[in-house]
Amino acid sequence: MGDGTAVRLEPHEIALLGGGPRAAVTVALVELYLRGRVEAGPPGTVRAGVADAAEAERQPSGSAAAVHTCLRVPVSPKALVKDPEIRLAVTLMRIPLAEAGLLRHPLPGPTRAARRHVRGQRHEHPLPTSRTV
Repeated sequence: MGDGTAVRLEPHEIALLGGGPRAAVTVALVELYLRGRVEAGPPGTVRAGVADAAEAERQPSGSAAAVHTCLRVPVSPKALVKDPEIRLAVTLMRIPLAEAGLLRHPLPGPTRAARRHVRGQRHEHPLPTSRTV
């Protein structure tokens, strides 16, 4: 980024960088609300709305489309962040940001619980001391 090339970011990507997944979902909800695709549901929830014909033709962004598909029943924005489809959409949103150098590539590795489990398995089932059994 220091070479003078500008990266054009979408609003949900800016929200992800600045506030995390919850902020990105909130921005996607705002986009859907402005397009008439969501409306307020019971207190603290949102639900799918009916968009007019002009707005129905315009496709929402990828994260907003994922949020819209998860609005089968009224749900709170907090619960949306935990939905597996939304988590996948947020993860896919991170890939281009990481490739642009805006996010670190986390190195996947075993967790402490996984290492403890493997250590227990090695203790219960030790490797043979020689090649011949």
